[in-house]
Amino acid sequence: MNIYLAGSFRYVNEVRALAQKIRFYNYEVYCFCDEDTVAYKYSTRIRVTGVAGQCNAQTAIQHDDVKQICAVNFYKLEKADVVIVALPCGKSAHLEAGWAIAKGKKVYVYGKLIVGDFDAMYCLTHGVFNEGEFDKMMNVVNGPIQEA
Repeated sequence: MNIYLAGSFRYVNEVRALAQKIRFYNYEVYCFCDEDTVAYKYSTRIRVTGVAGQCNAQTAIQHDDVKQICAVNFYKLEKADVVIVALPCGKSAHLEAGWAIAKGKKVYVYGKLIVGDFDAMYCLTHGVFNEGEFDKMMNVVNGPIQEA
């Protein structure tokens, strides 16, 4: 099973740690912020060169590096069987989740759930799990055990 892990660069260490925990279950995990990914290299470049701080949404999508990030992430998203949204996260992760739901993929939300901070559209996901419920989430992702 291929899992696409959507999250935020602001919480890169937490997202990478979650990817490692999921990999323990022997899943292929695409984590946008793993240092060996093309998306990470382009994302780092737009931050180091200052491009990220000079663009808004309209101008950013015209930038070649941003287009490359989008293309790589979208390819991985298409190949995924499951999407896990790691909270807290931003707009891209939610766009990715919405697209995946529309395509009939399983989508789960995992992270620190804060009272008063929620999204009604999480009703469309296949499960929302608070931090500390990782094993519970993975049991749901794994699905029921099929007996021979």
